[in-house]
Amino acid sequence: MNNQSNNSGLVWGSLLLGFGLLLLAKTLGWFQFDWGMIARFWPVLLILGGLNLILNKSNSRGAVTALFIAFTIPLFATHSCNRNFGSSNWNWNDNENYNNEDNNKNDEPNNQTEDEGNGEVKNANFSEPMRDNIADATLLFGGGAGEFRIEETTTQLFEADTKSNLGGYKLKTKRNETEKTAEIDFSMDGKKNVKIEGENNDFDFDNKATVKLNDRPNWNMKFEIGAGKGDFDLSALKVKSVKLEAGAADIDLKLGDKAAATDVSISSGVASVQVSVPESVGCEVTISGALNSEDLDGFESKGNGVYQTSNYAKAAKKIVIKFEGGVSKFEVNRY
Repeated sequence: MNNQSNNSGLVWGSLLLGFGLLLLAKTLGWFQFDWGMIARFWPVLLILGGLNLILNKSNSRGAVTALFIAFTIPLFATHSCNRNFGSSNWNWNDNENYNNEDNNKNDEPNNQTEDEGNGEVKNANFSEPMRDNIADATLLFGGGAGEFRIEETTTQLFEADTKSNLGGYKLKTKRNETEKTAEIDFSMDGKKNVKIEGENNDFDFDNKATVKLNDRPNWNMKFEIGAGKGDFDLSALKVKSVKLEAGAADIDLKLGDKAAATDVSISSGVASVQVSVPESVGCEVTISGALNSEDLDGFESKGNGVYQTSNYAKAAKKIVIKFEGGVSKFEVNRY
């Protein structure tokens, strides 16, 4: 009788925990969801409740069931709203606002508009010239949901090509001639509340940005990606630091050996993150988060979630990665 009472408490407690995690994820902006779509999965609660009754003779099994219930709720929610952009009544909120003032100008893009039948598609080109006195540069990249890429290099300090039917992009530049620095703020310029309603689930979601950077400065980068795909090839750049925050996204990050030391901080919600590092560079990875699946190629465990390559202590160049994930797959490959 006590076991049944305890397991019943675990079920209700885990339901509260699961919905709490779901609301927390929404508050933090990891994803937006439609309660009508989530409500379709209510029979899952009956299934999980039945499993708990079957396993109510074992406290340990009850605990496993409880955890399963708790984390199934946000997983179903994430699957129903982030992996299916074409569904009707899907809400995307772009509330990212940077307070940086542009010392030079607000760059006006070269815009072109297409009509693809499902909304106005805007094509735009952005650029910021390179100056000889720029030694350090910062990139602030804010994207809601879509496909984002960094590839190749350019003689300009910054170049970008965008295509979107969710709103335009904005580019702001701040330079400090004395300190020989430049800050590039590139982000979505859509309305704060963009509601996408696709009749019969046929909305053609299109939001892409391809960026090129100059390889001369030392780069510090910050990425904020809501949902979608991020493919960032930074191998040709001198990267001092990368801070990446992703909600429900698929991220590929490739680092090079151009800088003596590179610090990487990655925080993800429900995501798949793959990082590639050169074999010649010593690499240390610290992982936190209970529900992560990690695959670290050529790393040795040092305990307490710390992993190092065999050449880390003696390597002249080092990459230090700190990863914190919610329910994520994390992989580091050496090339």
